[in-house]
Amino acid sequence: MVPLTKTQMMFGVWAVLALMARILAHAQDTQFLPEIDTHLNLNSKVRLYLEAKGDREGGDPQQFTFGPSIQFYFKPLRLALLLGATGIN
Repeated sequence: MVPLTKTQMMFGVWAVLALMARILAHAQDTQFLPEIDTHLNLNSKVRLYLEAKGDREGGDPQQFTFGPSIQFYFKPLRLALLLGATGIN
């Protein structure tokens, strides 16, 4: 029996992991759930976001989810603390 090199061992490990991932992914149900996302930037710190999608929660294929949201962007906390400590606005 010929000893395996480190490269051959790593290739074998990755091959086994890929096969295991394929088996796990194969068990998932395939279904088509359409989704539409859109956003509108009001300014550099506020964005309106809208999502509409088909849903199968509870096994009912005719469900529909619609969700608006508002996203706010603030300065990172670390930067805000640094700026607050130095007095720079």
